[in-house]
Amino acid sequence: MAQIQIRDIAGMAVPGINVRLALGHQSSDEAYDDRFTDLAGNTAWPNPLPSHDGYTLYVNHANVNPAFEQTQAHVPDLGTDVPFVLSRVPAQGQEQGFLGINGRNFITDDGRPWQFRGYSTHYLPNCVASGYACSPIRDVLAQVAEYGYNTLVSVGMHASPWKVVNNWAFNPITHPDYFTILGQMFDAAEDAKLRVAHAPLADMQHLPANFDKQWFWRESCAVMKGRWNVLPRKGNEDYSNGWHPAYYHFPDMGGLLLSHGSRGEGTSNKYNPYFPYLNWVEYEVVRRAPKMFLDLPLRQMMDGDFYGPATNCPTVNIEPMYFADTNPDHVGDARSTDPRVALEMGVMMAACAGGAFGCSWGLECKVLPAGSISDQCAREFIRGLKAGFVRPLAALDFQGDH
Repeated sequence: MAQIQIRDIAGMAVPGINVRLALGHQSSDEAYDDRFTDLAGNTAWPNPLPSHDGYTLYVNHANVNPAFEQTQAHVPDLGTDVPFVLSRVPAQGQEQGFLGINGRNFITDDGRPWQFRGYSTHYLPNCVASGYACSPIRDVLAQVAEYGYNTLVSVGMHASPWKVVNNWAFNPITHPDYFTILGQMFDAAEDAKLRVAHAPLADMQHLPANFDKQWFWRESCAVMKGRWNVLPRKGNEDYSNGWHPAYYHFPDMGGLLLSHGSRGEGTSNKYNPYFPYLNWVEYEVVRRAPKMFLDLPLRQMMDGDFYGPATNCPTVNIEPMYFADTNPDHVGDARSTDPRVALEMGVMMAACAGGAFGCSWGLECKVLPAGSISDQCAREFIRGLKAGFVRPLAALDFQGDH
């Protein structure tokens, strides 16, 4: 029997979507039948009323699922399968205005504590450039906002041999309009009311000897400067990516909050955050279970109970354990597949200034299929992160999910 088939842009079934059937070109209100998709995203054609002018199908026009847009199509008969691909509604985040700092907390421009709820999208510049295996940026940002994350975590230099071979290379050499694309990335995030924690420096050891790294750094800073929705961080894992915080200095960034970037995974003195600290600090705990113990260094460094001076400023776990539907994931990297771990990680990071969720599909800026393990982990992490964000009422007149 022929079916109406509803899928999202990732090709996953969308259950519970209403489909209204009208004769010819009649309106949705004149429809003679209503159907809902099953768990497989399908619904069978009904026994049709005769029509010499075909039929119009109205998808998601009644009993609207707010996460997806409405669509419609006119078909000549009811004898064949009719597929629909539903785009997500461009969900809007809630971010606006410059951030400040009050002790160990980020604060909004009206003085309220703000939590770093990061979502790792390292290939976000590639996504804007198009031509890569990313989902449309509008759909990526919509899903991030729908989950409740407020900050995209992006990386600006992609030049390693692996990225070249696997068609992920993106830098001023491969793209002469690189800095225009970078500005468009920040604009797209601003339109979606999301912030971007952007790291220009990565893969620096793979650049040609005549590449002017300081020029690249200056131009990247110029694009970031003065944008309320940008949290500039120097780079990603300097020990692994051929750069060092001591050799790159922020110019005047127009009132933005600055970080030296991340140093790499570990709890030894080697991976201490670079000192003297800037406005906020990034750290990467060891990425293996049990997380109950391995997230403690993040809290310890705020109080000075580790190899370096107390950070005593907003401290963020920027790149913890990553998740995927399989372990290893599709490129062979070790991943967790346990939503419980994601939940517990979020709760523990909330005692600090926040943290960033990461999964393999998210890194590549692909929409997570509904119901997948990655989707479950993304939802559990943000649930824990929000639930644990409680601050002293006496000091801050603040508590809970804000």
